[in-house]
Amino acid sequence: YKTIQDKSINDRKIMVVGVDSSHIKGKGTGVAMVATINDSFTNFYNKEEIIKEENNKEQLQYCVSSFIDEAINVYKKENDEAPSNVIIYRQGVSLQQKEYLKTEIAEIDFSLETKNILYYYVLVNTKTTFKFFEKTKTNNKFANPGPGLLVIDGVTNKNFFEFYIQPQEVTQGSATPTCFHVAYGNMKFPELIAKFTYDLCHIYSNWQGTVRIPNVIKAAEKLSKMTAKYKLVELNKNLQKGQAYL
Repeated sequence: YKTIQDKSINDRKIMVVGVDSSHIKGKGTGVAMVATINDSFTNFYNKEEIIKEENNKEQLQYCVSSFIDEAINVYKKENDEAPSNVIIYRQGVSLQQKEYLKTEIAEIDFSLETKNILYYYVLVNTKTTFKFFEKTKTNNKFANPGPGLLVIDGVTNKNFFEFYIQPQEVTQGSATPTCFHVAYGNMKFPELIAKFTYDLCHIYSNWQGTVRIPNVIKAAEKLSKMTAKYKLVELNKNLQKGQAYL
């Protein structure tokens, strides 16, 4: 929470975007996108698209950049200025599929460069194989680490910019951390991205504690699942702001 209120963060005028997708049986893919439109990262602009199977690959490559353009315009109307930085959290794409994102990234990169906006594009993986434990002081046994664990070296890939966070408290079973892989981007504060990501896990409005992923990607996940299960048309304009899908 301290970083969210940190003047150095707010001065950067950051817009945070969460993107998630769900397969719709017999229909195609539902892509849900959520963007913050205020400096406390609690107001949102939402959109979802139903991409039919025959248009899957091509339309998927352009829908995210198109949404970011829309969200920047909404942000500008709400704040009387455009964001200076955009952080995009992308769930549903593995590190092995990174090559397939090149067209999507090229569109985002071109669009933001023309607007003089810097960005990070972060792949989010909650299904990691790593488990971390800490030795207890009382009985010298191993237990789940407390919430707030951050791992930035030792087990991370030295060729990439990635880190592990376990923001949630786990009282049963073994905790699974979330991996954040900064795949693309040109922002200027790599030393703050891990702490900023952790802080976003504290302000998901549908839960009183921390969640495993930043609030925007959790919201996109909810919207994606709702789209795949119940909704086969675009969001009503009255629902494009707020979080009615929670």
